[in-house]
Amino acid sequence: MASQSWSVYYANSKVLVPTRVETTAGVGMSVDPMEIVDADNTAGLKRTILTTIAKSNPIVPHPNQDEMSQPITIHKKLDFKSYRAFNNTAMLWHVRNINNLYEIEFTKVPENRRGYVPDLSKTITFPQGTTVEIVVDKLIEIIQQAHHQKIVEET
Repeated sequence: MASQSWSVYYANSKVLVPTRVETTAGVGMSVDPMEIVDADNTAGLKRTILTTIAKSNPIVPHPNQDEMSQPITIHKKLDFKSYRAFNNTAMLWHVRNINNLYEIEFTKVPENRRGYVPDLSKTITFPQGTTVEIVVDKLIEIIQQAHHQKIVEET
């Protein structure tokens, strides 16, 4: 395996783990099925993330223009009325495995409030040979810390 990536979103005390595909044009996309797990459910998160990783990154035909112009609906999975509200609230992490070198990249919402950009100051790069289980455990730890911090901020 030369390269693999996937994404995990957190919002409203839930974690959204989408299946990741790569198109024939080389574009990575998050697609259904998308699994949702409570942020406090450590065993459920680990099982869901590892299962999603195992089925992610197949090569699929590149969508045509009509398919690419479909409205974004990922926000509805976590009960947001609009993508803008989701984008302003959700946290997003990308995990990459390039030649068995894993990296967790935290993203942030830029000043223009459109999409996400990498927050390189929070990127974690693991030593060569680190297992996917160790990477997933660290990702879950990060998600749960963010979740508990959010709870404290809201009280």
